[in-house]
Amino acid sequence: MLIILFIIIIGVIASLFNYRTTGEIGEDVVAGILQRLPTDDYIILNNITIKNQSGTSQIDHLVISYFGIFVIETKCYKGWIFGGEESEKWTQAFYTESHRFYNPIQQNRGHIKALKYNLSKYSNIPYYPIIVLAGSCEFKTFDQVKTAVIYPRDLRETILNLSTQRILTGSQVAEIREILQNASITEEDYKKLHIQNAREKAAKAQNKINAGMCPRCDGVLVERKGMYGKFMGCSNYPKCKFTVKL
Repeated sequence: MLIILFIIIIGVIASLFNYRTTGEIGEDVVAGILQRLPTDDYIILNNITIKNQSGTSQIDHLVISYFGIFVIETKCYKGWIFGGEESEKWTQAFYTESHRFYNPIQQNRGHIKALKYNLSKYSNIPYYPIIVLAGSCEFKTFDQVKTAVIYPRDLRETILNLSTQRILTGSQVAEIREILQNASITEEDYKKLHIQNAREKAAKAQNKINAGMCPRCDGVLVERKGMYGKFMGCSNYPKCKFTVKL
């Protein structure tokens, strides 16, 4: 009887654990690390969706401080990760297969653009983009990025090292928090709108690529060859560094 009861308990625990996605678990890990920052200097906002000029922007973590705003995008992956600063897509590779996903650095730039839209009165705010690779993945192309791409264990130290000069006062930090909380969206309809806008944006970009156009500047895509094989690049390079793998 005790053995049967034990098996049932284990099954319930396992089902509860599997109900959460790996992305949610990774975000929880990062949120826990952020809670270890000094509360007098840093305000943490997790999983916030705000309005932008064309729709919404969902941000995994925001850290508002006297030193500026840290904008953190969390990705929870396994395997090897390859990607550059300006690449349209990054690659997740295993021994026998690979998958591509949207460049989180580009994604984070969209978040910062949305923040600037809502905080237009604070044009002097420094923004610090950080990409946290949670899970058991290994990033293989650190030499191809300038943005901070780090593992969870390095997050707290990265933020503290970037906190070099106080730019904002206490009252300004409090007002920024209030502005962003007022601009945040919690209704389910707006969550659905965010997903719809993201899909429409991706489809529009893919249609331009299919037509041989750069989705960033409408330049012409031309075939080039690099160390990882053939790819399409914007004809306006180096002004526009959009690339897409063939």
